[in-house]
Amino acid sequence: MIIKLDWFNCKAVPEWEAQIHYMLEKASAAKQISVASVRVEEVSGSEQQYHLTTMLRMPGPDVIAHGDGPTFDEAMQKMSVKILHHLQTQAANANELKTTIK
Repeated sequence: MIIKLDWFNCKAVPEWEAQIHYMLEKASAAKQISVASVRVEEVSGSEQQYHLTTMLRMPGPDVIAHGDGPTFDEAMQKMSVKILHHLQTQAANANELKTTIK
């Protein structure tokens, strides 16, 4: 998997990078990911100070997920939940389709 990280209005923090890599590894265990692009943006003067966007390129439909929060950890948690939910939904739909075709 190729991982691209973009940081806007904030500096790259090694701890945050590690959290992103861990989340992507967890997601790739559910489905093979070719390219993962993650944008971390800090928005000053907003209640939701951190905005994270992830795009996962993989066989089948790509996945795009967003997470906002007053802290990086909260935004990361919201985004992670959305990604894993989306991947689980895709897997369930694929299994349902296989069952229907047989």
